[in-house]
Amino acid sequence: MGTKTRMVLVPVLAGVLVVGCSAAGAASPTPVPTPVPTPVGTSKNITVTMPPVEMTDGEGDEVVTGVVTDPNQTVMETSTTVDDHTQVRDGVVVATHTANDVRATGRLKVAFSIDWYTKAGPFWADATLTTDKGTWAGTCSGAATVKGAFGPFTCWLTGSGAYAGWTYFQASTPGGSTATTEGIIYQGAIPTP
Repeated sequence: MGTKTRMVLVPVLAGVLVVGCSAAGAASPTPVPTPVPTPVGTSKNITVTMPPVEMTDGEGDEVVTGVVTDPNQTVMETSTTVDDHTQVRDGVVVATHTANDVRATGRLKVAFSIDWYTKAGPFWADATLTTDKGTWAGTCSGAATVKGAFGPFTCWLTGSGAYAGWTYFQASTPGGSTATTEGIIYQGAIPTP
């Protein structure tokens, strides 16, 4: 796998400095050039840019951000009309998940089902994220907002291999053929309500 470069941005600090200098009656601040994120992958002629984040050390509890790219539906779903909705079952999509933590960078497999109503419906899935040192597996749920597209969803994944005893919570926001992800990795079990 090639080397990926990511930048750490400090726009909040820059904004505080500008406001602080203006409030003190100082001269206009010198403009600061805006860093440009580095592309980290492509999918179907679309360049995907990783949000500017700090890489983690891949150890301990961490806040994890990432991007899902290169989705490929490997198993087509079945559809059955029942009363006022369509039941979609047994579809499988695989994709690449690249994150600011090596423990969450790997191949993602999602086996999904959806109940379509007029314009939207609930979505649920079994998900597996396989990395170089272990696997995360668990369930996801969320929304499907238009036929053929997932809306926002969350996953609770339990680690095995090097990640045994750890949990990875992930919230995903799809957008076209990619999705951005945010979550946490922590030592411990998935909470029960």
